[in-house]
Parts: sequence; C-alpha cells; structure tokens
Amino acid sequence: MESSLPRLDEFQLRLAQWLLDQINSQRELETVTQQFNLLISQTPEQVIGELYTHVGRQVFQKVAQIQPGSSRDSIRLCSELCYSLSVFHFKQRSRLDLSVRITLVHEHLFCLCIKSLSSDHIADPANDEGNSGSITLMPSPHKGAEISVTNTSELLFYLCDFRLVSLAQVSEYMFRVVETCKTSNGARLEDAVAGVRLLYGLFPSDSRAPWKNEANEFEAWIDSHSCKGQAEATTDVPDSSDHDRVANMEQSANKGSSDPSFGNNTGEPPLHLISHPVSPEEPALSSHSPIHEENIEITTGNNLGKPPPTPVVSRPESPVDVCSNENNAKEKEERERVEKERIAEEKRVKDEAERKEREEAEENARQEKEREEAEQAAKMEAERKAREEAARKAEDERKAREEDRKIKMEAERKAREERAQKEAEQKAKKEAARKAREEAENRAREERLAMEQARQDEEEAQAKQDAERKARETKLEEERKAREESERNAQEEDAKRKAEELRLKEDMLKAKEEAKRKAREQNNRRLAERKAKREAERKSKEEEEHRVQEELREQMEQEAKAEAERKARAEAERMAKAEEDRKIREENERQSELRRAKRDAERKAKRDARHAAREAEAQKVKELGDDSIEAKSKGPPTRNNTILRGEYTQHTWLEPQSNEYMDLEEDEYDEQDEWDEQYGQDEQDGWETGWSSNRWEWEWTTHRAYWEEVLRVYERSREQRQEEQRQEEQRQEEQRLEKQARALGVNWVSRKNGVEGAGWKSRKGTNPYEYLGEYKL
Repeated sequence: MESSLPRLDEFQLRLAQWLLDQINSQRELETVTQQFNLLISQTPEQVIGELYTHVGRQVFQKVAQIQPGSSRDSIRLCSELCYSLSVFHFKQRSRLDLSVRITLVHEHLFCLCIKSLSSDHIADPANDEGNSGSITLMPSPHKGAEISVTNTSELLFYLCDFRLVSLAQVSEYMFRVVETCKTSNGARLEDAVAGVRLLYGLFPSDSRAPWKNEANEFEAWIDSHSCKGQAEATTDVPDSSDHDRVANMEQSANKGSSDPSFGNNTGEPPLHLISHPVSPEEPALSSHSPIHEENIEITTGNNLGKPPPTPVVSRPESPVDVCSNENNAKEKEERERVEKERIAEEKRVKDEAERKEREEAEENARQEKEREEAEQAAKMEAERKAREEAARKAEDERKAREEDRKIKMEAERKAREERAQKEAEQKAKKEAARKAREEAENRAREERLAMEQARQDEEEAQAKQDAERKARETKLEEERKAREESERNAQEEDAKRKAEELRLKEDMLKAKEEAKRKAREQNNRRLAERKAKREAERKSKEEEEHRVQEELREQMEQEAKAEAERKARAEAERMAKAEEDRKIREENERQSELRRAKRDAERKAKRDARHAAREAEAQKVKELGDDSIEAKSKGPPTRNNTILRGEYTQHTWLEPQSNEYMDLEEDEYDEQDEWDEQYGQDEQDGWETGWSSNRWEWEWTTHRAYWEEVLRVYERSREQRQEEQRQEEQRQEEQRLEKQARALGVNWVSRKNGVEGAGWKSRKGTNPYEYLGEYKL
C-alpha cells in the first residue's frame, strides 16, 4: 500500500538529470524546457521544492565540470532554462498556496556559487542539504578538484542578465572572491581576476548610479592584480588568447553599462523575451540567441570569452536506458541493488495490502449476510474482479521486473571490466552512501508502517459506522414501503371516485355541445342571408357611382376644351399686341438715334471752332509776350476758364487743379455753349465795362456753384455706398439665418419685395409660432 506523503522517486530524478544532459544547443533547449514544464506540472506541491533543489545541483555540477577549451554555450543555455522554469512556476504554482514560498532553481544556484568559494570544490549533493532526502544520480568531481571562478562568474553573469540575480547578490559574490583570493597566486589568481572583470561589466558607468563606489573598488582590485597575474600567466596559462577573450567579454559587457538599469550589456539582450511573455506550454527563448548547430570542428580556447562549439557526442536514448551509458560502474551496481530492494519492498507492501483487503472483504461479507441475495451476488462479483485485476497487475509488474533484470544484467556484463579498476577508490564512498540510503529507507519504512496502522484503524471504525448506517437505512426503507402501500390504496379509491365524476361531467358537456352546435348552425344561416343582401346593395350602389363618375368626366372634358380655346385666343391677342409694341419701340429708338447723331455733329463742330480760336489766341500771346494782352484777349472770365485754366484775381492766382479738369466732358461743353448763347454779347460787354465792380461777387458765385455740385455728387455716391453696404449686410444676415434653418431642419424663405412677413417655414409644417431671434420658425 502506498504512503500518503508524496515524494520524488528515482525515476523523476533520473529523468531530470537525463533532460539536463540533452541541453547542448538552442534547438534542444526548447524541447527540454517543454519536458521540464510537463514534469513540474505533474509533480505534487509538497515535493516541488525537492525537485528544484535537485535540478539546481545538477546544473551547478554541469557548469563546474566545464573544462578550458570546451564549449561554454551550456552555461548560457542553463541560465535560460532557469528563467523559463521560474516563469512557468510563477504562472502555474503561485496561485496554489500564497502563504508558502518555494526556493527556485536560480536561488539554489546562487547559494552553491557562494559555497563553492569557501570549499574550493563541489560538495557532495547528498550531504549538502540533509533535509531534502534526494538521491544523487550525477557523480561529483574528484575530491579536491577546484572549481573555476570564471565558470561560476559566467553563470552569475547570465543569471543577472536574465534578471534572476540582483546586482546586490553579484556584489556579495565579488566581495567573497576578493576576500578568498588574497593569498592566491598563479592560475588561481588569474582565474579570479577574469571572473571579477566579467562581473564588473554588469555595473552601470553613470557616476550617480547605485553601487558606483563598489564598482570603483572592484576596478582598482582588478588593475592591481592584473599585472601580477600577467607576470605569472606565462607559465600557467597555455592559451595566449585568454586576455583577448576577456577583453572581448568586457567590451561586450560594458556596451550597456551606461544604463542604470544594467540590462543585457552584450548588445544582444536575452531579456528581450521578458517584454514578450511566453505561454506555460512553450519554453521562454532568448530572441538574440542563434540556433547553434552542432559540428565536429574542434578549435582551441579557454574558459574565458566565447568558446568553440561542442563536438557531437552520443547521448542515451531514454531515461530507462541511462544506466547502460553511465561511466561509473560502481554507482550503477549500487543503484541496481537499491532498485531491487525497492521492488521487493513494494511487493511486500502490496502483498500485505492485498491480504488486509481480503480479510476486510471477508469481514464485510460476514456482517452483510442479511442483505438480499442480489446484493450479495454483486458484491462477490466485484471482489472477484478486484482479485483478478490485482493478479493481473502483479503479473504485469513481474514481467516488467523481469525485463529490467535482463537489461541490468546486460549492463553489469559491460561494466564488469571497469568495475575492478575503480573498486578500491569507490568502496569507501559507496559504503557511506549505502548506509545513508539504508537509514533513509528504514526511516521511510517505519513512517509507512505507522501510517498504514493508522489508516487500518480508521478503516475499521469506518466499517463499523457503515454497518450501523446500513441497519438504520433498512429500517427506514421498511417503514417507507408501508407508508407507500397505504397511500397507494387511498389513491386508488380516490381515482375511482374521480372517474365517476368525470363520466357525469362528460355527459353534461356533450349535451351542451350539441345545443351550441344547433345554435351556431342557425346563426350561420342568418349571417349568410344578411351577407347576400349586403352584396346586392353594394353592387347597385357601385353601378350608380360609376354612372355619376362618367357624367362628371364628360363635363370636365368639355370645360377643359373651352378653357384651352380661351387660352389660345388670349395668347394670340398677347402676341399681336407684343408685336405692335415692338414696332413702336423700334421706331422711337430710330428717331432718338437720328436726333442724337445730329446733336453730336453740332457739338463737334462747336468744339472744333472753340479749339481753333483758343489756339490762335495762344499763338498770339506767345508772339507778343505780354500778360495784359493775354488777359484782354481772353475776354470776360467764365466758369470754365476761371476755375480750370487759372486767372488773376485781386490777391490770388488760381492754379489749375489737375489735368483731368482741363478736358471737359461733352455735357459740360453743352452747358457752356447754352450759357454763352443765352447771355451772349451782353455779358461780354458787362465784363468789359464793370470788371472791377462785380469781380468778387462773380468769383464767389462761380466757386459756390461748382463746389455745391461737387458736394451733391459726393452725397449721392455716399448714399449709394451706404445702400450697397446695407444690402450686403442684409444678404449676409439672410445667409446666416438660412444656415441656422438648415441646421434646425426647416426651410428658410428669404425677404422679397420688402415684405416683413417673410421668415422661417417648418419643413414638416409644425411649430409655426416658434421664434429664433426676430424671425419666425
């Protein structure tokens, strides 16, 4: 019988180790991440922390075993796997129990990196944390083998790049490295300097950023120990390209150090995937990482910078066959023995459980003999099927164990030759591990026995309660049957009485229905008669209406014909009158043209005569050169030559105003000619005899008439401009009101012929008394 406390079995641990062995390229990382997500989702909540602890140890051992010159891509791939597992845990496990926090894989890795500085080697995972109780499947490095600080530093670099480790934790690790390397020299010191230099690239370069003082201290330590390390590196480091690789990593790490957020400083941020969440079913992949194709080209390198690719190696086919591919034969043999013991223990526990189940079934059968025969037969059939199923399962397990035994024997035969060479070296370690496992198994066995005893007691109490419950249920069932029998008899009598009542009611309803049917038939006959009478009346009425409509149509046709004749006569009279008016208008226009041509000819002749006389007088004045003669030759001043040509007055010489007044219009010449003809020689004589007496009066009269005419023209033009402005404003106001009317959904009727009643008219003819301003709607 299985224990109620879930715990990791050896198969899950071997599966986790086998999956980690497959991570050698980006393409394989995707598949491994999906398998890990499936494994985590199927692991109980109580042991998920144990699984994370085991995965962290295996990842750390894999990183620690990387040798100089081998591929180092697995460090970055393992860091990316830790990121994917953390994201999947947050999405799937965080909502289960908020009060319990589980230590994740990257946190175990950081603790192991810190411990590796103090112990200088990988501690035995079986004794690292005794409370986990996990089984170690990957062998540790040899005792005393140093762990490269560059390897652990590069692991922390990628973990910090994925934001799994903070800058404070990186600083703690760097301070511990500096402290532990005070007495180191040679290759160990150079390894520490390379690791600190790599992690130094994670610090921001801004002077105001946090951890700036600590970054300066690390930089000073690197500078002070670089010279010493370079002096000793010629004899310890075989690869001359180490410093170039370190410089390249520092340069790539310092690219983004100016950003206080210290993201991925390699120029290709793996945290690009943080802004793009991944689904739990898909692994979280770094968008900057190219898919590393495996090849067999092997180049030299070191443990700094970007390493050469990993050569193709053979991998186990499945977790079941992992034993046949392990190199440690002693460990294989021990695991096989543990597997046999576990199988024997499981078989013993299962046989004990079957025995107890049979005893319990017999006890239940004895207590339930009073049940009905059908229930006893069903129970015996169920027990028989359960025994057959148990026997079948036992047979399947036996066959599986037989197959496992054959596989293990084959693995033992292949590993027997290597076992002899390593037996002495592994004997002490095997004995310690065996004792630890035996103690753990004994404790687990005792716990299982105690739990089985408690469960057995609980089942006995439950069986007793079930027997009492079934007795009570039997008694209640008999009472229920008696009640049902009495109720059924009462219901039968009641049903007979109701059936008799229903028969009587049906007879009464049939009589009523017959009476209603006869009344309905009589009513239908009356309705048919009335309908025939109404139809005859309707037909006669339609014939009368048709006759009246024909008479009206004929009358309207006659009226329309008379109206058309009247309109034709009116149109003919109008056209004749229009033709007569046109002829009269043409005759009047012809007479006007003749008079206008005659008047124009006379005016032209007079203008030509005046111009000739004035030219002659001007020529005469020019010849004489005498101003007085010129004044006398011009005769008495007139309105035109006084204002426009310029004359001497008593105190002022009147200059011509402008050239446009020198050339008079035809109307002005006509007025001048009429004035000369009306007053003629009398005015000429008057000016000759009384020039000095009425000179001022004449000048004032002439100027006043001229300027009054100018003012009248100006007033008329101003009034015309004001009228045009008023009309423009009225037009703009009507446009504005028309826009408002369209917006309100009504039609606008503008003012016409000065009628003030124009205004708004509703489109639908409603609300005729609503107002918008001073206009009606």
